[in-house]
Amino acid sequence: DYQESPEFTCGDSPEDAQFACPVISNMKTKSVSKLPFKKTPPPLECYPRSSDVPYTGFFNPGGRSNGITNGMGIVPSRSGRTDVEGCCWWGRGALHTKGVCSLGKINYYLGNAKGFDGRSNNRYSDMNFCNDPEAICTDPRTMKLRWEV
Repeated sequence: DYQESPEFTCGDSPEDAQFACPVISNMKTKSVSKLPFKKTPPPLECYPRSSDVPYTGFFNPGGRSNGITNGMGIVPSRSGRTDVEGCCWWGRGALHTKGVCSLGKINYYLGNAKGFDGRSNNRYSDMNFCNDPEAICTDPRTMKLRWEV
C-alpha cells in the first residue's frame, strides 16, 4: 500500500527518475532486524506472487501470544493488494531509508551504479543496493552505512 504512494517514487522529472531502482517482481528478501520485545511484528519479507505463500497476513499486537493473527483469511491492503511482490523497499538503516528512489540514490552515489557521469569508484562499487537492498543491513562492510542512511 504505502510503497505504491507518490513519496515512494522519484517523481516525474527526468533528473530524478534516473535514480530509481527498477522494481524486481521476483525479488525475495527478508529483513534481518526484529525488535527484541514481546508481541513485535515478525521480520518484513517480500517475495513473488507465485511463491508458496501468495499472500500476506497482518500483525495484531493484541492477538495471540506472539501477536500474529492467523486464520482470519486474506486481508487486502487499502489499495486491494494481498501480495508483497515487488514490495522490498521498506526502511533500512538508522533513518529508515526506503523506496525505489532513496535506495536508488544510495546505489547511484555509493553503490555500483555508474550513473550518467561514468563514475565507477564509489565507496561500495561492488555492491548493488537496487538488486539487494538488504545489503545495507547484512554486509559487514556496511556497518557505518547503516548509521548514515
